[in-house]
Amino acid sequence: MGSVCKSFLILAVLSVIVLSISSEVAARDLTETNNGQQPTWLFN
Repeated sequence: MGSVCKSFLILAVLSVIVLSISSEVAARDLTETNNGQQPTWLFN
């Protein structure tokens, strides 16, 4: 039982890290492309 709980904890931590990195990259991409016009990914 302890190994199952530990593996879920590791999976949760890794998911948080991946989500925070991807949201940071998306926010940076939005600020670079949004200079008075709509971002191009809205039209794809």
